[in-house]
Amino acid sequence: MKTPTCIVLLSFLFTLLFIPSADAQITPRIVGGGEVNPPFRYPWMVALIRSRYASDYLGQYCGGTLIAPDLVVTAGHCVQGVSADSIDVLVGAHDLTNPDENPGNRERIPAAEIFLHELYSSYDLDNDIALIRLEHAAHASLTPLQLISDTLFDEAYNEATVIGWGNTIAQSLSFSEPDYYAERLQEVNIPVVDQETCVSTFDTGWITENMLCAGFASGRKDACSGDSGGPLVILNPENQYELIGLVSWGEGCALPDYYGVYTRVFNYLDWIAQKRFLIEGDDLGGAVSILQILTGIPPSHPEVALDLSGDGLVNLSDAVFALQKAAGLR
Repeated sequence: MKTPTCIVLLSFLFTLLFIPSADAQITPRIVGGGEVNPPFRYPWMVALIRSRYASDYLGQYCGGTLIAPDLVVTAGHCVQGVSADSIDVLVGAHDLTNPDENPGNRERIPAAEIFLHELYSSYDLDNDIALIRLEHAAHASLTPLQLISDTLFDEAYNEATVIGWGNTIAQSLSFSEPDYYAERLQEVNIPVVDQETCVSTFDTGWITENMLCAGFASGRKDACSGDSGGPLVILNPENQYELIGLVSWGEGCALPDYYGVYTRVFNYLDWIAQKRFLIEGDDLGGAVSILQILTGIPPSHPEVALDLSGDGLVNLSDAVFALQKAAGLR
């Protein structure tokens, strides 16, 4: 079985991630797109910056999406083996080389905590998702992005948009071409590919149910190195953006007969809710408080103790279960 080139390279590239080098940019930038115009039209777009770099441009290595004022979702491989104090999250940015732009909104916020998916696989990048809790909330004007809510989005929505500051030069399977990493935020519109086509494009077993493909059979437009963890979004019928995917991996960049592969966000809505449940509580209508009051379980208790319904997740069903038990209905 042939290992996708990006996966082979990722292990090597991650060894470079924290070696001081201005050239050590890593993983999937936008090929075949253009500069986001007007700037700042995607207030939820963020860049992951290696904190030891004073330069946002030289320190940027992955993208991410603000899904709550102090919470970012990104690809798991962007944070695997990385400590929170090694990462800053740049919010409110367009031009990575212009720290004076967007005053009052642009800010590098230190990461406070990282949540890598428990079943993340560095072998095939299954469950390639992670959350980063920020040291403090982003400015209120930077509206978080809503998550996908439609299970049939790939049938209902043909066109999606991928965004990032990554490499703008198409890459062969060997990734031997010269790089040009964008200073200003780029975007490109690409179609979501049906899952049957996605699975048949790659060697057997590489595409799991937690992945989706997007792009053109002819290539030309794609995410590339440096875009990893960044958002793949659609416009819903209410003309609002929803997050459907995270840039994950691919064979080269923008090559014919290969699509970009993205983490399927819909499959992780419960996981994201579970983590937010434990972090923020109030985002789920006080369910954490209800559980703690009714069970006596302190906030620091392992999350498995809060899984009262036994479904393997900590969610609102557990609050309902606790309330029903308190009322003598269970």
